Amino acid sequence: MNATRRLIRSTTLVNSTFITPLDQEDILLLASSLDDIVDLAERRDKIDLYRIQTISDPASRWVSSSRKRASRSRRHWNQLEGFHAAEAPPARDTPVENEGDRLTRTAIGDLFSTVSDAAELVKWKDVYDLLEATMDSCEHAANVDETIAIKNA
Repeated sequence: MNATRRLIRSTTLVNSTFITPLDQEDILLLASSLDDIVDLAERRDKIDLYRIQTISDPASRWVSSSRKRASRSRRHWNQLEGFHAAEAPPARDTPVENEGDRLTRTAIGDLFSTVSDAAELVKWKDVYDLLEATMDSCEHAANVDETIAIKNA
């Protein structure tokens, strides 16, 4: 009777426990990576804080590049909804990967060579640093995604 009771308890425990196809640590790491992106994106209030009226061309390009990267990653992350089997992540797009660094170098170089007003210089340098940090967080999340996909392939 004890063996039967233990078997029933074990079966009940297994049936009542939700087991994901992904490791809990991987899910937490991916969630944390995505949360970092959201936290940085929510700091866009600096545009209002600094009373910036017109968005610069480099800032617009950062946003466009981030959207491209997010769109590509979102399609893959949607596969994780409902814990469907994850397919390989989107192939790395080296030009997009390097675009953030290129934008940073160009934008900050142009900023220091064309803006003479110290307040404007400080404002835009801060905004550019925030945009670069956001893109770096997107790249980190893509790396986590790729690691999870490879691990679970």
